[in-house]
Amino acid sequence: MSDQAAQEVRDGFLFLGGRLWLDFLNSAPATMGELIARPDDLARWAKAAGIDRAGRPAFAKEDVAAAHALRGALGGIYRALSEGAAAPVRAIAEVNRHLAVAPRLRRVESAKGSLQVSESIDSDLFGRVASDFADFIAGFEPHRLRKCGGEECSLVFYDTARNATRRWCSMAACGNRHKVARYRARG
Repeated sequence: MSDQAAQEVRDGFLFLGGRLWLDFLNSAPATMGELIARPDDLARWAKAAGIDRAGRPAFAKEDVAAAHALRGALGGIYRALSEGAAAPVRAIAEVNRHLAVAPRLRRVESAKGSLQVSESIDSDLFGRVASDFADFIAGFEPHRLRKCGGEECSLVFYDTARNATRRWCSMAACGNRHKVARYRARG
């Protein structure tokens, strides 16, 4: 497995979206099914995403239901954004519900003769995902929000390529499959 592929798959979860909220949205790909079905799946996803949950209680079934609700809301907003439509009011309310309980702590610090802002977010998983989405909305370019070009792939990503020409969730997966199929078709 290449270094790129190893970074894209962590503990069986796909991290290809370029943003935490997109990776969370990608936790139920059509080709693989539901990856967060049980509380221990949710804990594994949080750990793979680098979210420190030290000192927090273990996830419960209710947390899995909350994860599915937040992911459903983000999916609805993603579809609206990618189609240039208005985001569903209920989906926005779901995201705002998590933002309301996710405190962001900012500090101004002096570092190497200049001022910098350091920021920490409460380590609640849903608050982190909702906060990442809010940060994304503040500066995203709609034409860069994409669905993978793979025929059977349902993954989404934010195209950060300079010329905004990324087509695949991953060159190591869907991009390579496309190249191999095209090569074989040439005969």
